[in-house]
Amino acid sequence: MKEVNGKYVLEFDEPPALVFVQRKANGHCEVYQDGERLKGIRSIVIRSQFDEPTTHEVEYATGATR
Repeated sequence: MKEVNGKYVLEFDEPPALVFVQRKANGHCEVYQDGERLKGIRSIVIRSQFDEPTTHEVEYATGATR
């Protein structure tokens, strides 16, 4: 991550499979999957270990995914 003109920037050569962003401890979270922001998420569980594939479960709020 680098800072450019007072903003923090992550650069990738291809869309990342999963990105979870939380700005503050009690703040709003953003989730990106395959380079697209997911909307309407109620909760997410991410399981990640070295030498194993990362898995995640997403729970959506009905009617809030647009």
